[in-house]
Amino acid sequence: MRRVRVQPRLGVARRLVEVAEQSGANVLGKTFFELGTGWSCSTPLGLWLCGAGRVITVDANPYLREQLVLREVRYITEHADEITKLFGDYGDTEIFRERLANLCQQTPRTLMELLVRTSIRYRPRFDARKTSLAQGSVDFYFSWYVLQHIPPDVLGGIWRESQRILHPDGLAVHCVDAGDQFTRADPTLTAIHFLQFD
Repeated sequence: MRRVRVQPRLGVARRLVEVAEQSGANVLGKTFFELGTGWSCSTPLGLWLCGAGRVITVDANPYLREQLVLREVRYITEHADEITKLFGDYGDTEIFRERLANLCQQTPRTLMELLVRTSIRYRPRFDARKTSLAQGSVDFYFSWYVLQHIPPDVLGGIWRESQRILHPDGLAVHCVDAGDQFTRADPTLTAIHFLQFD
């Protein structure tokens, strides 16, 4: 948590935009719903740079920290060329260039200012089984390395609600990490280390 690493989470945003395009969808002005914000706001920010209309990001826990998010934004603005290259062709669009330039010219000073300016709605301590969003109001529903942490009995309610709020032509994208979670802390472990336990 001491070192800013925005590239992996921005890479998730780029991948989501690629998947949307491969499915014949356009992300411009669309609504994204992220299940599991975690510690970083970089994925919603990357989606906004690519033209998303708004990103609703929710988490059962309030992990997001203003100081860390502002450091991420500062990194993005100080490495604008690198971030543009990271997004490839998407970084070469007019909306991406405009939004990144806007962020660089007037870097937000608070988390709230960032969220308002980028149309990101952060909801901590949130029950994704009861969103109160209108039926069919979300164009893209996604999670990244989150579902493996949710108990099966809770997951059923989340699936039902996600189907309700997702537009009939909407897209759900979920990436699940089926490997041993402790490999991030201990490089001597393999991804299948957990299989030795009952």
